[in-house]
Amino acid sequence: MGLRILLWVLVDIALVLVMLFVFNIMGIVDIRKTVSGMKNRITNSDVEISSELQDFNILDSERLEQQLKVIKIRDEELALRETELNKLEIELNQRFAKIEEEQKALEEREIEIKKRENNVEERSKTIDRLATRFTSMVPDAAVAIFLEMDDRDLIDIFRVVEERALVEERASLVPVWLSSLPPERAAQIKRKMLSEVN
Repeated sequence: MGLRILLWVLVDIALVLVMLFVFNIMGIVDIRKTVSGMKNRITNSDVEISSELQDFNILDSERLEQQLKVIKIRDEELALRETELNKLEIELNQRFAKIEEEQKALEEREIEIKKRENNVEERSKTIDRLATRFTSMVPDAAVAIFLEMDDRDLIDIFRVVEERALVEERASLVPVWLSSLPPERAAQIKRKMLSEVN
């Protein structure tokens, strides 16, 4: 069956060629013109295809160029953002370091204040103990010790003794002690006590 079809096709082609040859001899058809026309059409179509390909290549290259420009702009933006982020990171690190320093300074201050409070508290306890001790001593013995003491300590002890005397509603030993001290020292202590009250 396939062989028959092939034979029929070959016969048809042979008939067409014979007819073209006969028409060419009779002058009805000019085979040379027809073939050259077909050749021109094929060449023209090739030219059209190649020009279309060129146009396509130009469009493609323009598209590629545009995409490269966009990528370049994005790269520049990313570089700028990276620079800004680096600046921010440096600034944040500096601030963090400053905050750490301030926190350290505050902690040191707090420790110092606690030490001072402890010292003040300890001093207050010591002054209370000394006031109790001196109150129970013979005035001359107490005055002998006072002569070796600092004015600041004496004034604080005298104040505690006077406050206790007021609370307990009894006479204070401070005037007795002051009268037993050398006059210059007694005057100096009185003057300092009065200036602190005022």
